[in-house]
Amino acid sequence: MDNVQFCFSQRIGGETTAHETGIFYFTSHDGKGKLLSEAYIHFEELVVKQGDKWQCMMEFQKSVATREEWDALK
Repeated sequence: MDNVQFCFSQRIGGETTAHETGIFYFTSHDGKGKLLSEAYIHFEELVVKQGDKWQCMMEFQKSVATREEWDALK
């Protein structure tokens, strides 16, 4: 099972488009819940609102982040 969480450091946008910067935390577990992999990644993305949902149109995974950087954004 895979999971992703986001923390944002900046959001520039309007009613229907936005550019977001932050860190995401990705984890992957096997069927018994054992952690297989995890990663903190700096990213930027362009999102567009379609109806009532925001859709990511482009994402740039910039570099590896640390747990300390993640915690600082919370």
